[in-house]
Amino acid sequence: MWRAKNTDTFKPMGPWIVTDLNPDDFHVVIKVNDRMW
Repeated sequence: MWRAKNTDTFKPMGPWIVTDLNPDDFHVVIKVNDRMW
C-alpha cells in the first residue's frame, strides 16, 4: 500500500502560515478524465 501522505515527513502545509489571503478568492475544481465535477 502506498502511504506517502501518511508519513511524518509529509505535511500539506509549509513551514510558513500566510495570513493575508482571503479564502473566498479560492476556487476548487475537480476533473476526472477531463470531466469537471
